[in-house]
Amino acid sequence: MPFDLFGLHDSLQDKTNRELIHVYAVIPRFSKTSSRKNKIAAEIIDKLRAINNKLNKQIGFCWKDEWFDGMPIKLKKASSKDWFIGRSSIPLMAIKQLAQFDCQKELNEIYEIAEYFCSTTGKVFCIPKQLDEDLAYLVGAILGDGHLRLKNLEIYFSQKEEKDVKKFQEKYNRVFCTDATCKKRTPKNKGTEFYLKQSCKPIVRFLERFFEIPRGKKSHIIKVPEVIKNSEKRIKLAFLEGVFDTDGCIRKKGFRLTTASLEFRNDLCVLLKSLGEKGYVDEWINKKYHKKYYGLQYSVRNIDFIAGIG
Repeated sequence: MPFDLFGLHDSLQDKTNRELIHVYAVIPRFSKTSSRKNKIAAEIIDKLRAINNKLNKQIGFCWKDEWFDGMPIKLKKASSKDWFIGRSSIPLMAIKQLAQFDCQKELNEIYEIAEYFCSTTGKVFCIPKQLDEDLAYLVGAILGDGHLRLKNLEIYFSQKEEKDVKKFQEKYNRVFCTDATCKKRTPKNKGTEFYLKQSCKPIVRFLERFFEIPRGKKSHIIKVPEVIKNSEKRIKLAFLEGVFDTDGCIRKKGFRLTTASLEFRNDLCVLLKSLGEKGYVDEWINKKYHKKYYGLQYSVRNIDFIAGIG
């Protein structure tokens, strides 16, 4: 099932004008150099012009009044001129609003060719329409030891081992067509840490919207996303690899994982059981933090990547 990228806007969550225009379908300014982004932009503009011509004939030039009146925020109608000539990006909510004019066929065609999205900063990202192994791994790793920052809509991922962040970086850049890099820092009294950090509003919204990853503090409220639960074996394995790479360790009796979220622990047990694994769970109060933690222990047999976890 493909992701409804035109549904990145959530009318229940997006309450302000700024929130509603965080994510755009990309129709960049044209340049002299030929690129895949410009080719896709030109095709989208052609589709928008076809819709404009169709509705001008069917309804008249006044159709745009109804179009703008139906949008959740107030925009200047003059903005549409720039959208139709490719001088600026058209907001996703404006594209989605065209469905009220019996343009579903044209909207489906735009969806099929749309790949690149940008935020109000103008930074361009590719947002995937289908769930694959690389994306499933990233979701698992972010739930394990990543962070979607609340205020500036950043993605942040850190580990003690450089190779772990490099692995995350490779998959992240491949999935979202970006150029994030692994960096190093040494916080006081904490030792060396490697991390990847990028401000990326469309990606944060994508992960939040379709994978239920909360922004801000999340350790006690995370869960396995429904889209992962309902996926095929190869996707579940890639997701578990991301989780295990960040939160797992090998003990004498097998593989061990600890989490502050009861729901996440139980969801992981269900996934492992669906793959033919059997183990046990436990829970305890951490005396230092006065918080309850939940563990699972598995003597894994059918998961090849476990051998690479230290």
